[in-house]
Amino acid sequence: MSFAPSSLTARREADLQAGAVVSSVGGNRTTGEVVLGMTVRNQVTCGLMALWLITPSGGVDAADTDGPAFLRDVRPIFKAHCFRCHAAGNTEGEFRLDRKTLAFKGGETGKAIVAGKAAGSLLVQMIRGRGPGDSRMPPEGEGRGLRPDEIRVISEWINRGATWPDGIDDQADRLSLWSLRPIGRPKIPSVQDRAWVQNPIDSFILAQLDAREMTPSPRARPRHLVRRASLDLLGLPPTPEVVGGFVADGAPGAFARVIDRLLANPHYGERWGRHWLDLVRYADTNGYEVDGVKPLAWKYRDWVIGALNSDRPYDRFVTEQLAGDEITGATTESILATGFHRVGPWDAERGASVQKSEVIAELFNELDDMVSTTSQVFLGMTMGCARCHDHKFDPLTAKDYYSMVAVFRGLKREHKGRAELARAALPPVQLPGKDPKTQIQGYFFFEPSPTPPVTHLLKRGNPNQPGVEVSAAVPAALVEKQPAFEAADKFTSRRRISLARWIMSEDNPLTRRVIVNRVWQYHFGTGLVRTANDFGVRGSLPTHPELLDWLAGWFGDEAGYSLKKLHRLIMTSRTYATSKRAIPANVEKDVGNRMLSHFPVRRLEVEAIRDSMLAVSGRLNDQLYGAPMYPFIPKDALRSGYNPAGVWKPFNEVEASRRTVYSFLKRTLVIPFLETLDFCDTARSADRREVTTVAPQALELFNGEFVNRQSRHFADRIIAEAGPVLGDQLDHGFLLSLGRKPTRSERASLLGFLSNESLLLLAEDHRRFERETNGGPATELAGEITETGLALWLDAANGVTLNNQRQVSRWTSRVGTLVATAHGDPLVTARAIGNRPAINFEGKDWFELDRSPVTSQQFTIIAVVTDRGAGGQRGSHRNLIGNWDGGRGNSTTSIFLGTTAGSKGGRTIRLTDSFSLREKLAVTKPVSPFVLTGVAEAANARVFQNGRLLDELKSPLPARKLDTNWTIGRQGTLDSEYWNGLVAELLVWNRALTEAELASAWRHLGSKYKVVDQRKPREPLTVAAARRQALIQVCRVILNLNEFVYTD
Repeated sequence: MSFAPSSLTARREADLQAGAVVSSVGGNRTTGEVVLGMTVRNQVTCGLMALWLITPSGGVDAADTDGPAFLRDVRPIFKAHCFRCHAAGNTEGEFRLDRKTLAFKGGETGKAIVAGKAAGSLLVQMIRGRGPGDSRMPPEGEGRGLRPDEIRVISEWINRGATWPDGIDDQADRLSLWSLRPIGRPKIPSVQDRAWVQNPIDSFILAQLDAREMTPSPRARPRHLVRRASLDLLGLPPTPEVVGGFVADGAPGAFARVIDRLLANPHYGERWGRHWLDLVRYADTNGYEVDGVKPLAWKYRDWVIGALNSDRPYDRFVTEQLAGDEITGATTESILATGFHRVGPWDAERGASVQKSEVIAELFNELDDMVSTTSQVFLGMTMGCARCHDHKFDPLTAKDYYSMVAVFRGLKREHKGRAELARAALPPVQLPGKDPKTQIQGYFFFEPSPTPPVTHLLKRGNPNQPGVEVSAAVPAALVEKQPAFEAADKFTSRRRISLARWIMSEDNPLTRRVIVNRVWQYHFGTGLVRTANDFGVRGSLPTHPELLDWLAGWFGDEAGYSLKKLHRLIMTSRTYATSKRAIPANVEKDVGNRMLSHFPVRRLEVEAIRDSMLAVSGRLNDQLYGAPMYPFIPKDALRSGYNPAGVWKPFNEVEASRRTVYSFLKRTLVIPFLETLDFCDTARSADRREVTTVAPQALELFNGEFVNRQSRHFADRIIAEAGPVLGDQLDHGFLLSLGRKPTRSERASLLGFLSNESLLLLAEDHRRFERETNGGPATELAGEITETGLALWLDAANGVTLNNQRQVSRWTSRVGTLVATAHGDPLVTARAIGNRPAINFEGKDWFELDRSPVTSQQFTIIAVVTDRGAGGQRGSHRNLIGNWDGGRGNSTTSIFLGTTAGSKGGRTIRLTDSFSLREKLAVTKPVSPFVLTGVAEAANARVFQNGRLLDELKSPLPARKLDTNWTIGRQGTLDSEYWNGLVAELLVWNRALTEAELASAWRHLGSKYKVVDQRKPREPLTVAAARRQALIQVCRVILNLNEFVYTD
C-alpha cells in the first residue's frame, strides 16, 4: 500500500482518502495479487466488511435480520462523526465512543447510552440537537450534524438493546492500523529498465522512482562500494589489500564475495551487536543515584556478539532472550541470553530505611521496564503509556498492559548479583545429568516459583490501588484470537516462552516488519519506517510498504530468519550500490531522498570513528569477548562523575585499544569522547543515534587526548612501513585511512606543508634550545607551574602572616584555602635563595596544616630548600612534610618527604618508610639550595634532585593512610626529626605530574631561584624528529576528514 506523506494529520482517514493508487499490504498472500486503485478508506472498509458478523468467539454481531448491526451500521457513524473528539487521543468531556466499556460508562454530563431507551439516552438527545441547553453534537462549526437516517440507525440500535459485541473494537482497530494487518507478499513490480534490477528490492525502489519520473544515480565506484560495505558490516575501513583486490576483480559476483568475507569476519558481531545493545539499553551499571555495577553483565554483551557471528536465526535469537531458561534443552548460552531482562537501568540499591510502598513501586518499575523494552524492541509498539490509562493513540488498553505485566510477574532481579558471582566459574556448556534450570538459574534474574503472584490492573498505575485481576495474555488488539499460554511446569510459569512463541508466530505481523526495517535503517541511515521503535498511530508510515512486506515475508519464509542472508540481499541490490552523488532534478522532487535515488551520506557512529582510528594507527587490539576495558578518562571528568571506590580502573593502553563495544559503560559517567560524538542514551531504547554538529566535537577530534595519541601512532606506523620518503608516506597514509592515494593537488599541498612545518619546528627548537642552554633575559622565568590538581602552594613571598615579634604565625596557600599555623618561632629571611624570601627552620620550628593536602594515592611533592643537616638534634632524619602519627596507627603507612644522614657523611632522600634511604643528594656545600621532588605514580615511585632522577621504586607505594594531621618541618606528632634549613616554596599535587609538567615546573623554579638543573641536557631536535612531528599533524588532519568519518 502506498501512503501519503508521513504526518499524523495525513494519516487520518479523511485526509488519506485522497486516492493513493497502490497495492494492498494485506493482499492475497497465496496468489500475490495486487488490488489497484483502492484508497486507504476503501481498504479499511473492506477489512471491516469481512468482520460484519464475526466476533472473536465465532458469534454474530447480534441484531435482528431487519435491525442495525453495530459493526456494520453503527460504528461507521461513530467513526465518521464522533471519534475526532471522543476516541483515543482526544476525550472531550471525558467521554469515549471507541471502546464499549467507556461508551456505556458515559462522561462528565452523565450516562450516554441507556440500552432499550433511545429517548432517555443523552447520546441520542445530543445528536438530535436537544441536549442540555439545546446543545448538539457535533457542535456548530465542527462538522455537519447527523442525517436523519443516521440518527434513526443509532436510535433503533439503542432501542433494540444497544448490542455491542465484545472484541469488536480491537478487531476494528487492528485492521485500521497498517502495521497490524497481515503481512502480504506483494507481486514484484514490473519496471522498464530491467537491466538496472539486480534483485527484487530494486524493482520496488525503481517503481517508485519511475512513478515520480526520477532517475537513480549511477553506480558507486568500486573503492567507495567496498569501503561502504566494510564500514557497514564491520565498523572498520577496509585494508589497502582488500580495496585493491576488489578494484582489480572484474569477475561477476566479486562484490557478493566481498560481502560473504565480511559477514564471516568476527568483527561483524561486534559492529551489529552494538546496534542491538542500543535497543536493549545495555550498560555495566544500574544507573540512578548509586549506579552500582552489574556483575557479569558483559556476558550478555558477549552472547549477543556470538549469536550474531554464528547467524543464530532471529526467531531463536528472540526466544532465547525472552525465555532462554524455558526452552527445551536450555544451556548456559541460552540462559545468558536472558540478560536481556537485566541490562537496562533499574534502581536496585535500596537501603533498610526504604518504605514498603517504595519497594512495591520499584517492583512495578522493573516490570514496566521489561514490558516497555519487550514491546519496543520486538514489536515496535510503545506500551508504557498504558500503565496508567488506555493508550491515547494506539489500540492498547491498560488491561493489555497489565496482561503483559503478568507475563513477567514472577521474575526477580538479583539486587546484589550474588548468584552471578557464584556462577561466574560455571563452564559454558550444560553439565551432564544436571537440569539447566537449576544449574545456572539466576545469572541475571530468577523465577523463584512456577506460580507467580496475581496481577491486578492498577488504578492510574498506582501499585497501592489494585483493581481487577488480569491474566497473562498478549494485547487484544494485536490478535484475532488469543494464543494459548502453556501451563506452568515445576520450574517456571512458562509464560515467557508462550509470549516468545507468539511474538515469532505468523499470527503476529509486527516482529518481522520491525526487524527488517531495523536492518534496512542501519544500512541506509533511515528505515522504510522512520520511527523504528514505533509502528503505532503516531509512528511514520512506510515509504515503500510493499517492499517492507515483501522483505518481511521473504525473511521468514525463504531466509529462515537469517540476518546474514538479509544483509546479503540488501547489499547485493543495485539500490545499495548507488553513488552518493545526487542528481539535481531528483533533489527538487525529493529533498529528503526518501525514495533513495542516491545513497544517503551519513556520519559514522562514535564507536566506528574510534575503532577506525585505532585500525589505521595500527593499535587496534582485536581480542574478542571478555570483561570490559576502561578507556582513558581525564581525572577532572572522573572527579565530576560518580566514581565510588575507584570503579574506573587505571588506564592501560593495550587493553583500552580494544573495540569500543567492550568499553565499561557507566550510566552516570559517560566516556567524554563517546558523549561528545553522540553516544546513545542508555536510559532508553535507542532505535537510532542522534547526529549533532557542535563545536565541542571539533575540539575533541582535533585536540582530544585519544585522537592526538592515535595521530602519533598513525605517523609512526607510516614511517615504519613506508620509509623516509615524504611522498611514499603520504601515499601510504591515504591508502590506510581512505583506501586511495592523494590527488595531485592534495599531494602538492601536503608535501609543501611537511617541508615548511619541519623547517619551522627546527627553527623554533633551535631558539628554545639556545634559551635553555644559555639562559634567557634576567626578567623572564622559564616554564610554568600547572595548577591542575595542585592542592597546596606555599611561597615565602606570598601569604605569610607575621606576629608582633615579626615571626611567622600563618602561611596561606596560593591556591585553595589551606592554611599552615606556625609553632616555634620561624622567621622570614628576605634575601635567601636566589635573592628571594624563604622561611628559616632552625630545628624546633614547624607548621600544622588545617587539613590534608593529599587525598589521592598518587601525588607529587616539590620543594625549594636548603638542608643544614641534623644541626645537633637527636637522630639524623629531617622531615619536610608528612602526616606521621604513631598514636593513631599511621607510622609505616604515612606519607612524608625528607632527608637523612647517609653513609660516609652524605645525605639521602626519603619518600615514606617504603621508599627511604635512597641515593645520595648531590649537595656540594651544606647550604646549597636545591629542588627536591617526590612522585608517587600508579605503577612506581621516584625521587629527584634538581631534575635528576636519584632513584625509582618499580612498583606502586603500598596504600597510604591520608586522614591524619599534616605537618611541615617536623615528623608529624614526633617531637623530633625537625627540618633544619630554608624552605622557599612547597607544592603538593593530588596526582602524579607528567614528564612534561615536571620538566616545566623544574625550569620555572630553577630559573626563579637560580638553581642549576642537573638533568642531562636534552638533544636538539633532529630533521627526522621534526618531520615526524609534522607528519603527526597531517595524520590528525586525515583522521578529521569528512571522507574518513562519513560513509562513502
